[in-house]
Amino acid sequence: MLSKHRRCAAHTLNLVATTDLKKVPAWSHRKSFKNTLKKCTDLWRKQNMSSAISNKIKTELGSKLPYPSKVRWNSLYDSLKHMSNIFTGEDKEKVRKLHALMDNIPGLDPFTAQDIDIIVEYVSVMTPIAMALDILQSEEYAYTGGLLPTIYSVQQRLQSMKTGQQNLLSL
Repeated sequence: MLSKHRRCAAHTLNLVATTDLKKVPAWSHRKSFKNTLKKCTDLWRKQNMSSAISNKIKTELGSKLPYPSKVRWNSLYDSLKHMSNIFTGEDKEKVRKLHALMDNIPGLDPFTAQDIDIIVEYVSVMTPIAMALDILQSEEYAYTGGLLPTIYSVQQRLQSMKTGQQNLLSL
């Protein structure tokens, strides 16, 4: 006889970070986040559609921008983290180059200060969840004894963010 089916904890946590995030009723930044994500998506698509744009981005920024994939659980986070690193990194020339690139590519709206804040805040809030997903998906910690400490750690980190500052998930 087979044991009772257990849902994959990593899959459930991914659903919380993606699908359920969109359902938070008191999330005041929902529309702003959608607009910011659209700007990022437009930039990623332009990069993937044109080798000239792709090469220009790689030349100016030192690497191509990672494009999120539907099959990788942390792909949106990883892509936005790369964008956040550009905006918050010490090399302010990269930010200027990114804005110049976007000004020269037809059909792209430039990132505003609010867009940058939303990307940086999203990354900071999602970092504990992304780290937990990496732990839960690894071979090293693929056992039930690693689940509760990992989830507890995520809960504590998010709670400390909520009490310490205003953030995207503030309710």
